[in-house]
Order: sequence, then structure tokens, then C-alpha cells
Amino acid sequence: MELHRLNLCSSCRVVSRRNASDGLTMETETIDQRIAEIEAMSLAELKAKWLELYGTTSPKGMSSKLLRRACIYQVQVNEYGGLKPETIAALKAALESPAPKPKPAGLAIGTRLIRDWHGRTYVAEVVEGGFELDGKTYGSLSALARHITGTRWNGRRFFGVKSSKAGTP
Repeated sequence: MELHRLNLCSSCRVVSRRNASDGLTMETETIDQRIAEIEAMSLAELKAKWLELYGTTSPKGMSSKLLRRACIYQVQVNEYGGLKPETIAALKAALESPAPKPKPAGLAIGTRLIRDWHGRTYVAEVVEGGFELDGKTYGSLSALARHITGTRWNGRRFFGVKSSKAGTP
């Protein structure tokens, strides 16, 4: 049996099969049907579909769920086209630009945190990029609390910093 595929429109394609007994038969296959076929495939079938769509073997250890999603995505790309050049450019620009630095623990820069621990008073200040104590900057309140106590602490709880929700530390 010979299989011939002709793309007619964006949502369907015609599959023509030549059988020796009954001649030429035509079937219309929609993208929904192709997606349904992929959703019903076994892992071995998904790997074969990956090879057909991407021209290379699937990555080792890739789950059938991820293979299925990637194959369905590629079927849609082949049918409707991929991302617009503007979208690709925007994604690349977002990757190249540095992420804005969040405010440490939601506290304003310059805020002083005071804690008494084993007879000593510690005064930490909120600075750009973290918390400063004795001239050294720590990236988080938890790291600062660990430095002071020598053990792991929830930094917000150690310093008594209340969250924005009323009544919760």
C-alpha cells in the first residue's frame, strides 16, 4: 500500500492510499485526529514519532508525558507555523536582560533589624542585595540567622519580621 499526503488547509489534510484491490481511497485527517493519535501512543511509538518529527532520537530519560507534549507541539508547529520572529526576539531580549533585584524580604533599604542572642545585641541593616552585619553582606535573613546562631533558622521568624498578612510571622 502506498501512502500519499496532500496538505489542503490548516486544519485538515488528505491522505490518499492506493490499494491493489480497491484502487484509490481518500481520507481527511484533521490536526485533532493527529493529536488524538499521539495521545494514545505507547512510549516506543512516541520515540518513533519523535524521530519522524525532529529527525533525531529522543533524549534519554524523557518521560512519555513530555515526549507526548513535544510531539503534539511539533505537529502544531508544522501545521500552523512556529513562533513569530517578534516573539522570539522578545524572549531572547528577556533572557539577556538582568532580572530586577527583589527587595530583601520585602523590607525597605535602610531598615534596621535588631535581635538579642545569648547576651549580645545584633543590628543588621537592609542593603541592596541583602542584609549587612558587621561589614559583611548576607543574601538572606536565613543566612544571617545561621551566621549568628550557628544553626538553621527561618530568618523572618528569627528577627520577628511579620509578613504582609496580618498575624502571621
